[in-house]
Amino acid sequence: MASKLRDGRHGALVCDGMRGVVFLLAFPILSGCDGPAAQRQLLMEEIERSVRLPREAYPLRDYARHYTLIGPTKVTAVYVTQHATVDPDRIAGMIVGDSWRPLTPQEIVTMKAEKAAAEARWGTAGKRYWRDGTDDFPVMDDGGCEQVNILYDTAAKRFDYAMCNGGL
Repeated sequence: MASKLRDGRHGALVCDGMRGVVFLLAFPILSGCDGPAAQRQLLMEEIERSVRLPREAYPLRDYARHYTLIGPTKVTAVYVTQHATVDPDRIAGMIVGDSWRPLTPQEIVTMKAEKAAAEARWGTAGKRYWRDGTDDFPVMDDGGCEQVNILYDTAAKRFDYAMCNGGL
């Protein structure tokens, strides 16, 4: 029987395993739970429930969200959008000079390949990713609120910052 992770009383996170209940603090080692992947999932959910994005930021659902642990009690995250990425399924044509023309089949194939490459690099809006380290994070120069940088203290359960890129 699979273990179930849930919120306990007073906001404590608990794991209901076959061998009783284990209370989770900060980023502990789980006993009788589904392991590190479930632990990371809970932590990402905790952060997303409580983060206050900057006023200029897009809604949370518009970001691909990347996380990693950078110390015993610190999680850093980068949220990125793909607003600059062209979606070939939403474009019927293009303007050339003073006239409009439909996309050619080759242009559609090229745009779909570019979109797939962007998703591989930046992630997909609305999804979250746990990375091995910050070297695996997508990075852009400046970008404003196209990228939001976050530092969360798991022990204190508070944010050190949540700022649009270039605002640190």
